[in-house]
Amino acid sequence: MRVHHLNCTSSCPLGGKLFDGRTPGLLRRGELTCHCLLVETGEGRVLIDTGFGLRDVADPRSRLSAFFLLMLKRTLARR
Repeated sequence: MRVHHLNCTSSCPLGGKLFDGRTPGLLRRGELTCHCLLVETGEGRVLIDTGFGLRDVADPRSRLSAFFLLMLKRTLARR
């Protein structure tokens, strides 16, 4: 079995150290990455993803709250 770690998107939430544990201060934006795992077995592959859905990325304003988007300041798809 092989496990591949994938970096699928990045975000910069307000709250700094509360989110990433290393950004100095709470008024700065943290640095986070949404991870997925690809697991390969002898029977096939499985993608494990608990992050944003395709529709969330395609049209974030209709699917995610303005507050949520403000807090994350998503860098993947600014619309």
